[in-house]
Amino acid sequence: MNNQRIHAVAVGAANIDVHGFTDRPLVMRDSNPGRIRTCPGGVARNIAENLARLGVPVDLITALGDDAGGASLRASCRALGIRLDRGVEVPGHPSSTYMAIMDEEGDMAIGLSDMRILDHVTPEHLESCAPLLSEAGVVVAGRLSDRRDHGAAGGRPVREGLHRPPSPSASAGGWSAFSVVSTASR
Repeated sequence: MNNQRIHAVAVGAANIDVHGFTDRPLVMRDSNPGRIRTCPGGVARNIAENLARLGVPVDLITALGDDAGGASLRASCRALGIRLDRGVEVPGHPSSTYMAIMDEEGDMAIGLSDMRILDHVTPEHLESCAPLLSEAGVVVAGRLSDRRDHGAAGGRPVREGLHRPPSPSASAGGWSAFSVVSTASR
Protein backbone atom coordinates (compact mmCIF):
# COMPACT_ATOMS: atom_id res chain seq x y z
CA MET A 1 0.00 0.00 0.00
CA ASN A 2 1.38 3.42 -0.94
CA ASN A 3 0.59 5.81 1.92
CA GLN A 4 2.97 8.56 0.78
CA ARG A 5 0.13 10.71 -0.58
CA ILE A 6 -1.60 10.67 2.82
CA HIS A 7 -0.22 12.88 5.59
CA ALA A 8 -1.55 12.64 9.13
CA VAL A 9 -1.38 14.89 12.17
CA ALA A 10 -2.03 13.60 15.69
CA VAL A 11 -2.83 16.15 18.39
CA GLY A 12 -2.72 15.24 22.07
CA ALA A 13 -0.87 13.28 24.71
CA ALA A 14 2.61 11.82 24.54
CA ASN A 15 3.34 10.17 27.89
CA ILE A 16 5.94 8.17 29.64
CA ASP A 17 3.95 5.12 30.75
CA VAL A 18 5.06 3.41 33.95
CA HIS A 19 3.52 0.01 34.70
CA GLY A 20 4.06 -1.95 37.91
CA PHE A 21 3.34 -5.70 38.02
CA THR A 22 3.17 -8.11 40.94
CA ASP A 23 2.65 -11.88 41.18
CA ARG A 24 1.19 -11.64 44.69
CA PRO A 25 -1.92 -9.96 46.06
CA LEU A 26 -1.27 -6.25 46.58
CA VAL A 27 -0.89 -5.08 50.16
CA MET A 28 -2.19 -1.53 50.44
CA ARG A 29 -0.16 1.03 52.38
CA ASP A 30 2.97 -1.15 52.08
CA SER A 31 5.83 -1.80 49.65
CA ASN A 32 5.10 -4.66 47.28
CA PRO A 33 7.70 -6.67 45.37
CA GLY A 34 7.26 -6.65 41.62
CA ARG A 35 8.51 -5.61 38.19
CA ILE A 36 8.37 -2.14 36.70
CA ARG A 37 8.29 -1.33 32.99
CA THR A 38 8.42 2.08 31.32
CA CYS A 39 7.62 2.81 27.70
CA PRO A 40 6.44 5.66 25.46
CA GLY A 41 2.67 6.09 25.46
CA GLY A 42 -0.23 8.51 25.20
CA VAL A 43 -3.24 8.15 22.92
CA ALA A 44 -2.09 10.62 20.24
CA ARG A 45 1.52 9.36 20.31
CA ASN A 46 0.37 5.75 20.08
CA ILE A 47 -1.82 6.54 17.07
CA ALA A 48 1.09 8.44 15.49
CA GLU A 49 3.35 5.43 16.08
CA ASN A 50 0.92 3.05 14.41
CA LEU A 51 0.48 5.36 11.43
CA ALA A 52 4.28 5.73 11.10
CA ARG A 53 4.70 1.95 11.22
CA LEU A 54 2.19 1.73 8.33
CA GLY A 55 4.35 4.13 6.33
CA VAL A 56 2.12 7.19 6.74
CA PRO A 57 4.05 10.44 7.25
CA VAL A 58 2.83 11.85 10.56
CA ASP A 59 3.31 14.93 12.71
CA LEU A 60 2.56 14.94 16.44
CA ILE A 61 1.43 18.14 18.11
CA THR A 62 1.91 17.66 21.84
CA ALA A 63 3.66 19.29 24.79
CA LEU A 64 6.90 17.92 26.23
CA GLY A 65 9.03 19.04 29.13
CA ASP A 66 12.79 19.53 28.98
CA ASP A 67 13.20 16.59 31.37
CA ALA A 68 14.42 13.01 30.87
CA GLY A 69 10.88 11.91 29.97
CA GLY A 70 10.69 14.52 27.23
CA ALA A 71 14.11 13.48 25.90
CA SER A 72 13.01 9.84 25.84
CA LEU A 73 9.77 10.67 24.02
CA ARG A 74 11.62 12.83 21.48
CA ALA A 75 14.11 10.02 20.80
CA SER A 76 11.32 7.47 20.42
CA CYS A 77 9.41 9.68 17.99
CA ARG A 78 12.57 10.47 16.02
CA ALA A 79 13.37 6.74 15.69
CA LEU A 80 9.87 6.11 14.32
CA GLY A 81 9.97 9.07 11.92
CA ILE A 82 7.27 11.01 13.81
CA ARG A 83 7.81 14.75 13.36
CA LEU A 84 7.56 16.94 16.47
CA ASP A 85 8.32 20.31 14.82
CA ARG A 86 4.97 21.84 15.85
CA GLY A 87 5.00 20.53 19.43
CA VAL A 88 5.43 22.73 22.49
CA GLU A 89 8.50 22.43 24.71
CA VAL A 90 7.81 23.63 28.24
CA PRO A 91 11.06 24.29 30.15
CA GLY A 92 10.97 23.40 33.83
CA HIS A 93 7.75 21.36 33.51
CA PRO A 94 7.62 17.56 33.79
CA SER A 95 6.53 15.70 30.68
CA SER A 96 3.22 13.88 30.77
CA THR A 97 3.38 10.65 32.77
CA TYR A 98 0.90 7.83 33.28
CA MET A 99 1.41 5.23 36.01
CA ALA A 100 -0.57 1.99 36.48
CA ILE A 101 -0.20 -0.61 39.22
CA MET A 102 -1.44 -4.02 38.11
CA ASP A 103 -2.66 -6.69 40.51
CA GLU A 104 -1.57 -10.33 40.54
CA GLU A 105 -4.12 -11.15 37.82
CA GLY A 106 -2.83 -8.42 35.51
CA ASP A 107 -5.79 -6.09 36.03
CA MET A 108 -5.20 -2.45 36.84
CA ALA A 109 -5.54 -1.86 40.58
CA ILE A 110 -4.94 1.89 40.31
CA GLY A 111 -3.76 4.39 37.76
CA LEU A 112 -2.46 7.91 38.13
CA SER A 113 -1.78 10.46 35.42
CA ASP A 114 -0.07 13.84 35.35
CA MET A 115 -0.98 15.41 32.02
CA ARG A 116 -1.09 19.04 33.11
CA ILE A 117 1.54 19.91 30.51
CA LEU A 118 -1.10 19.41 27.80
CA ASP A 119 -2.65 22.69 28.95
CA HIS A 120 0.21 24.28 26.96
CA VAL A 121 -1.29 22.98 23.71
CA THR A 122 -3.59 25.98 23.60
CA PRO A 123 -6.18 26.96 20.99
CA GLU A 124 -3.77 29.76 20.05
CA HIS A 125 -0.96 27.25 19.49
CA LEU A 126 -3.25 25.12 17.35
CA GLU A 127 -4.18 28.22 15.36
CA SER A 128 -0.46 28.74 14.67
CA CYS A 129 -0.44 25.16 13.31
CA ALA A 130 -3.33 25.90 10.91
CA PRO A 131 -1.26 25.45 7.71
CA LEU A 132 -0.05 22.01 8.82
CA LEU A 133 -3.52 20.99 9.98
CA SER A 134 -5.22 22.20 6.81
CA GLU A 135 -2.79 20.30 4.54
CA ALA A 136 -3.16 17.00 6.45
CA GLY A 137 -5.22 14.20 4.96
CA VAL A 138 -6.22 13.06 8.45
CA VAL A 139 -6.11 14.84 11.81
CA VAL A 140 -6.55 12.81 15.01
CA ALA A 141 -7.07 14.70 18.26
CA GLY A 142 -7.33 12.96 21.62
CA ARG A 143 -7.19 13.79 25.34
CA LEU A 144 -7.66 17.52 24.87
CA SER A 145 -10.63 19.66 25.81
CA ASP A 146 -13.47 19.87 23.26
CA ARG A 147 -12.42 23.43 22.47
CA ARG A 148 -8.93 22.31 21.47
CA ASP A 149 -10.07 19.09 19.73
CA HIS A 150 -12.34 21.11 17.48
CA GLY A 151 -9.71 23.84 17.10
CA ALA A 152 -7.43 21.19 15.65
CA ALA A 153 -10.12 20.57 13.03
CA GLY A 154 -9.74 24.10 11.67
CA GLY A 155 -13.50 24.51 11.35
CA ARG A 156 -13.92 21.36 9.23
CA PRO A 157 -16.50 18.66 10.01
CA VAL A 158 -15.37 16.29 12.75
CA ARG A 159 -16.11 12.57 12.87
CA GLU A 160 -15.87 11.12 16.36
CA GLY A 161 -14.10 7.83 17.01
CA LEU A 162 -13.85 5.68 20.10
CA HIS A 163 -10.93 4.31 22.05
CA ARG A 164 -10.67 2.48 25.33
CA PRO A 165 -9.25 4.93 27.89
CA PRO A 166 -6.64 3.77 30.41
CA SER A 167 -9.17 4.02 33.25
CA PRO A 168 -12.96 4.27 33.75
CA SER A 169 -12.53 7.69 35.37
CA ALA A 170 -10.93 9.02 32.17
CA SER A 171 -14.34 8.60 30.53
CA ALA A 172 -17.72 8.30 32.22
CA GLY A 173 -19.00 5.57 29.88
CA GLY A 174 -15.90 3.39 29.72
CA TRP A 175 -15.14 4.53 26.17
CA SER A 176 -13.73 7.93 25.28
CA ALA A 177 -14.13 9.96 22.13
CA PHE A 178 -11.32 11.17 19.96
CA SER A 179 -11.81 13.36 16.95
CA VAL A 180 -10.88 12.39 13.42
CA VAL A 181 -10.96 14.99 10.71
CA SER A 182 -10.58 13.80 7.15
CA THR A 183 -9.64 16.28 4.46
CA ALA A 184 -8.70 13.71 1.84
CA SER A 185 -11.81 14.53 -0.24
CA ARG A 186 -10.61 18.09 -0.90
